[in-house]
Amino acid sequence: MSSALSSSIETDFVSNPLTAPTILDNGPGRYRIGLIALASDYVVERDFMNMRPSDDVAIYVSRILNVNPCTVENLRTMGPRLADAASLIIPDGRLDAMVYCCTSGTAAMGYDTVADNIRT
Repeated sequence: MSSALSSSIETDFVSNPLTAPTILDNGPGRYRIGLIALASDYVVERDFMNMRPSDDVAIYVSRILNVNPCTVENLRTMGPRLADAASLIIPDGRLDAMVYCCTSGTAAMGYDTVADNIRT
């Protein structure tokens, strides 16, 4: 960069302090839902945001790899990966609920298996 251009850039920049009052909100939400979405799901995040009763509900999303074709065996492969997906959602933070967005996967693995893997 030429010295003329360099000095022009340095002298043209003006920093103005923020004078407007800063108003903070109440944080990320009074209620917090963790959402485990399938890697191939295009709509679940938007759908959950649209279903919230108010801005007091915050949605935190992680994704889990799912394998095609959709067979019972392939659905069951998600079981061991649920713990990793759940652990990525605000680690050490508070969640009020955790949602696994795969009805077929839950049916293939069983509710207790899904719940145990998420709690791990």
